[in-house]
Amino acid sequence: DINNFTIRQQAGSGFMFIHADQLHLRSQSTNEPYFVGNNNGAVQLYYDGSVKLNTAAIGIVVTGTTDTDGLVVSGVSTFSNRATITHDLTISGTAPRVIFTDTDNNPDYRIDVDGGSFSIQDTTNGNANRFVINNAGNVTIPGNFDVVGNIAGFGDLTLTDTTADSAAGPE
Repeated sequence: DINNFTIRQQAGSGFMFIHADQLHLRSQSTNEPYFVGNNNGAVQLYYDGSVKLNTAAIGIVVTGTTDTDGLVVSGVSTFSNRATITHDLTISGTAPRVIFTDTDNNPDYRIDVDGGSFSIQDTTNGNANRFVINNAGNVTIPGNFDVVGNIAGFGDLTLTDTTADSAAGPE
């Protein structure tokens, strides 16, 4: 009932408490909500009549874009669709990794840094290494290595044929 209300002005210092099972703050002229709070339920903040921040059992739900000076996340973050990073992305830990999982049953991969080695691993096939740079700077590419185009280099190149039935024979 709009006619059943109390106006209280806090004089001086101290606290002001408002007790209610539902609390609505609205515009005097348009009755448009700013804030709605429900006892043991959602709290909603509005902008121009639209809910922009809504509390929920999972945390908060934001409708629209957030603009922050910094963001610290402790725990798992899930991005659906795309994430755009316009500067550095730093991943820290004792064995940091980035995991790429597609949804069309093709091999999935991860980039892994562990013990001073950088590797790209096929997670669909028992984390098989597909490319490794160890802490000495040596590169290992298990399996076949196909080159389309020219290879140019400086220094020594050592090729070893380990296949016994090869025309060149083992070296």
